[in-house]
Amino acid sequence: MNNTFSKHQQIGEVSTFMEFVNTNFNRAMNAICWHRNLDGDFSEIVSQLQLKDSVTEVSVDDVLALHLSEKGDVARKIILNDSFYNCHDF
Repeated sequence: MNNTFSKHQQIGEVSTFMEFVNTNFNRAMNAICWHRNLDGDFSEIVSQLQLKDSVTEVSVDDVLALHLSEKGDVARKIILNDSFYNCHDF
């Protein structure tokens, strides 16, 4: 993991989702950074979503319905894995 923020006591760093959700703020630390190198084309997903009002809720079905390239599909799998499977772990 890249220790970009290691000089700053206000920023904690984690390397997994479970670490991210289970890390408590303490003393001077008031932010947590989860550094990830992600494959895939996330901008392709964003470009296909429609803004509804000022906040748009995107469902699993919305993400599954998108017609994506191979790189867009890689990004979709990451999003679905993060949002669905990991949320059931804690």
